[in-house]
Amino acid sequence: MTEVASLYGVNAHPGKAGETGVWVGDRKIGAVGVRIWSGITSHGLAFNINPDLNYFKHIVPCGIPDKGVTSLRTETEM
Repeated sequence: MTEVASLYGVNAHPGKAGETGVWVGDRKIGAVGVRIWSGITSHGLAFNINPDLNYFKHIVPCGIPDKGVTSLRTETEM
């Protein structure tokens, strides 16, 4: 995700300790998830390209209340 962001001139970086995913400053642009259930491992990622960021106002993304959320589109329009 950091490499894709860099192709668009966005300086994304891995999160600090306790901040999973990919960040642009203090705004999360990408998430990584892992689940183990009944001995089966699932994993995935989500990279915010152009979502409606208003939906994130109704949740605490990834359980981190004092951080924001962004998208590739938002960052390239700045």
